[in-house]
Amino acid sequence: MYRKNQTGVTVFELMISVAVLAGMLATAVPNYSKFIEKRRTSGAVEMLHSYIESAKMESIKRNRPVTVRFRNTYDGAKWCFGAELGTEACDCAKTDPGHADYCDISGVGTKLWFSEFEGVDIANIDLFDDGSKTFTFDPVRGLLTNTNDSGSFDLVSAGGDYMVTVSINGAGRVRECTNPDHNLSGYDTCS
Repeated sequence: MYRKNQTGVTVFELMISVAVLAGMLATAVPNYSKFIEKRRTSGAVEMLHSYIESAKMESIKRNRPVTVRFRNTYDGAKWCFGAELGTEACDCAKTDPGHADYCDISGVGTKLWFSEFEGVDIANIDLFDDGSKTFTFDPVRGLLTNTNDSGSFDLVSAGGDYMVTVSINGAGRVRECTNPDHNLSGYDTCS
C-alpha cells in the first residue's frame, strides 16, 4: 500500500518547542519585572521634578510666592505633595475642594498622591514634627524664600534595587542623582 507524505509535527517536536519556549520565558520574566521597576522609579523622579519646577514657574508667572508641602500621612505608609499660592502651606491629604487647606492654584487642584507612583516610595526626608516638609518659592527669581528649607529625599523602587536622590537647593534648583549601589541609568552619580 502506498503512504502519502504526512505533514505536521510529532509529539516529540512539540515537547521540544514547549521546553525551549518555557526556558525563554523563565529568562525574560525577571528581566521584564526589573525593566518595569526601573521605568516606575524614573517616571516618579521625572514627575516630581516636573511638579516642583512647575510650582516654581507658577510663582514667577503669577508674581506671588508658591508654597510646596510634602506630607507623610497614615503613619508614613502614604505620602503626598501639594502646592498653594502664598506662604501658607496647604494640606495635600485633604480631598475636599471646599476645605480651607485644600491644595489648589486658582481653582486647579495641585497635588501628587502616593498612588500615582505604584511601586515607588519616598525615604530619607527631613520632616518637621508634624510629618511634613515645606518650601516656598520667591516670585522674583524662583529662589527658596528660606534657604534652610532646602533638602533632599530619595525615591526608592519597591524591590529596593533602584534609588534616586532628588534635592532642592536654596537657589530653587532641582537636581537628581543616583547612588552607585542602586544605580538607575540616565542620572548622574551622587557625589
